[in-house]
Amino acid sequence: MKSLLLVTTIVPLSIMAAPVVSGNYRLQENNTSTYITPAGSKLNTQTIAATHQAIRRVYDREFGYRLDAPLRVSLASRHDQVANAFATQLPFNEQVLYGAGVLHEDVFGVTSWLRALLIHETAHNYQLNPKVNGWSRFAHAIGGNAPVVAPFFVPMFPIPNITESSFIKEGNAVLNESRFGNGGRLWSGRALAETVTQARAGRVTPEAMYNSTLRFPYGEKFYLVGGHFQKFLAHRYGMKRVNGYFKEYAKQPFPFFGNTVFKRQFGKDFVTLMKEFRQSILREHRGFHPTQGKVLVHSQLRVPLSREGGDVLALVGDQRSAPKVVRFGWDGKMQVKKGAWHSGNIVSQNGKYYTSASAKVSPQAIRAGLFDRDGYLLPGTAGKAIQGRLSDGRWVYFDIASSWDQPHLYVGGHYYGLAHSSVLVRGRNLYYFRQQGDRRTLYRNRTPIAHYRAHDGHPVDVDRQGRVYFVAPSQHGSTVYRTSAHGIERVVSGDDVTDLKLMNGKRALVQTIGADGYAVRSVHLHPYPARVASLDPGLKQVTLGKGNGSQSLLSVKKDYSPIAQLQYSSLTSFSTYDSTKGYGLTLEADFTDPLWRNTLSFSLDYQKARTLLQVSYTNTASPIHFGGSVTRVMHRRGAKGGTYRDWGYSAYLRWPFLATGYWLGSAKLAFARSYRQTDRTPVSLAVDLQKRLQFGFSKYPNELLGLSAFVSYDRGAVYAGVDGEWMHDLPGEMYFGARGAYRISSRVDTTKQLGIKVGAASPSSADPAVIRIPTSGTVSYAQEVMMGEVGLYKVFHFSAYSYHLPLSLQRESVYLKQRLYALNFGDGKRHIRQESIAGVEADLLLLHRYTLPVSMEVLYNPGAKRKVQVRVEAKYRF
Repeated sequence: MKSLLLVTTIVPLSIMAAPVVSGNYRLQENNTSTYITPAGSKLNTQTIAATHQAIRRVYDREFGYRLDAPLRVSLASRHDQVANAFATQLPFNEQVLYGAGVLHEDVFGVTSWLRALLIHETAHNYQLNPKVNGWSRFAHAIGGNAPVVAPFFVPMFPIPNITESSFIKEGNAVLNESRFGNGGRLWSGRALAETVTQARAGRVTPEAMYNSTLRFPYGEKFYLVGGHFQKFLAHRYGMKRVNGYFKEYAKQPFPFFGNTVFKRQFGKDFVTLMKEFRQSILREHRGFHPTQGKVLVHSQLRVPLSREGGDVLALVGDQRSAPKVVRFGWDGKMQVKKGAWHSGNIVSQNGKYYTSASAKVSPQAIRAGLFDRDGYLLPGTAGKAIQGRLSDGRWVYFDIASSWDQPHLYVGGHYYGLAHSSVLVRGRNLYYFRQQGDRRTLYRNRTPIAHYRAHDGHPVDVDRQGRVYFVAPSQHGSTVYRTSAHGIERVVSGDDVTDLKLMNGKRALVQTIGADGYAVRSVHLHPYPARVASLDPGLKQVTLGKGNGSQSLLSVKKDYSPIAQLQYSSLTSFSTYDSTKGYGLTLEADFTDPLWRNTLSFSLDYQKARTLLQVSYTNTASPIHFGGSVTRVMHRRGAKGGTYRDWGYSAYLRWPFLATGYWLGSAKLAFARSYRQTDRTPVSLAVDLQKRLQFGFSKYPNELLGLSAFVSYDRGAVYAGVDGEWMHDLPGEMYFGARGAYRISSRVDTTKQLGIKVGAASPSSADPAVIRIPTSGTVSYAQEVMMGEVGLYKVFHFSAYSYHLPLSLQRESVYLKQRLYALNFGDGKRHIRQESIAGVEADLLLLHRYTLPVSMEVLYNPGAKRKVQVRVEAKYRF
């Protein structure tokens, strides 16, 4: 039988960002926006709304339209201490802001974290929101905030601009964040150095920049190189033309032709403008000087150097395996320790190394603090971006909860003042920068000692004469300066220097950025008088006035209720055609709340043989998650009377009880009664425990240890089982893994489908009493089953990226697996089956950003009817 399956709606999970973890919230509204803030927060929502309205007035003019739906703005609570934010149209026109920006104070170069987020994320909302062509407007009227609707096989795009590359969207948002008098990444010396080194290496090309690649600088290129590309366009064409690009892009009924849109908007296509951009970078920065010096270690991680006594510490990694702490001794010796540290500044405490980062410490909380090599939080550091420790033992840190707007520095539990850079702690002294307008001032404790005009700079060391060394912009990138009795001196000639630590005499270790990553080099210092470059991006700085009082005035605060805030989001469609079954159509209407704590869905599934109506609901607002569904069989057409039940049900309770270090644990109670008469109706209780370490862009887990167990009941039969899995990386991006499973049943009755189900189908949380044998041509039921597997995997990086085509090749892997099954069908005999598998998997890149693993396997089972089978599978891991 030949059949054709057309899938007309695919929702990549990466479009739907992660929900807010936990906490109680309050809600306020005006006629254009809804603001959701943590209960008990000291944030002035009225001021935020006024600032937001002023930003939107600028964007209304420059992007050329107004948002067509209220903007929902959520500020995460202290339970979500992440240095991030996102904006989306799915499920609503909204943005979610997180408050731990001080964890990366030297990366963004902004005075106010909150204002930077409002500017950057609101730019994303304007980029994504327009539906200019009639096809998209009609699709949005039908499907709401769905990525695609196609009830009759012809795709329509309600939100056309979600197909545009992050290189354009993030670059444009960085451009906008850098023009409101708040600093931003276009003021950053490191951002310029990264852009110049990529251009000098010939990598500023449409193929390398437009696609999501697995090569340094990874996704950061979208922001930094993309931001400089947008600055290049703004200097040539003006801000209104640059921001207006997104309205022009949204005119496409089929939004996949960015090159043509560039030609219409700017008179030149994207390929031509990228070539001219690279040429302009090389021309303007032909004086760029790369650092010369002995390379001690390479790294792909952006982590500053640290000091322990006279020694220097560096956290290095290749984004494929576990990072290492390298200790550079004062005597020139190196020591290396390997561990599972989170990426962040190293702090030594009681002979152990910790990194300043944020991670889950419970199922309901993400905390900033110091984490050890196994990912556990050091007690007493939660909620703190640790900078160091004074000689009297007091911690110096930024308090996350009070640093939403500007960084609040604390010493020993007491507020010290504002600091707009990382803090260098030496003995009893603190060194840091404060920002006032475009004036950046270096302080020793509370005394200013130097200043210059810029938004970038952070202290890195102090010599015995009390001279302070600091990283700041050069004309062509980033370098190191120091204070002196005669003013400011530049101490290295390189424009690629991102950190420095002094060693013996005039020798120092510097961290440099290059085309392939970072390096720690040994150099000699040669001071000479110099001025710090401001790196003013040459954009007219916008002064945000106060918002219109009547329009920005907010309603009285009320408690946020996930159920009360359920709102219609989208109607998606899924169309199929089978030569035997005929035309099929699935429609699903989704209702959710802005924090994604509960979702209500109504779906209609039409096929020639039957029509189903289903209602489902999920809720994650409490520590115990729950959900369920009810299915009604509306019509039967030519089906046998016993094929379908009138109703189907499912329900579950899930308790995530562990999330700390790299461990996750959960328990789930589930029940399912399918609308199909032939399906089983189990009640199951399962417990899962897993430790998973997967660093950077590793294709497989670097370390995996998992154990799960279940017990279930179905019509008088009791089932039980355990599963275990283990995997570890080997040198050269090779991985070795093993799996095992055991199932036992109290009864076996094939006619009633009682027993351990053995076949090609996979087990589910509703029915875990299943063992999958891919080469099995039939379904059987066993009393006892044991399965074991070993596998060897090797990853390769043969890539082929395309700008003009929607499909590229990222990387590949080959693998060998051997499986052994022992089955007892209740006859007292043990039946042995084997499977040998050789496979290759290619990670394809769909629409320049979504990873689509496609595998081809050859399976050999000497006991199967078809001994050799070939399978091709697309896994849709979006």
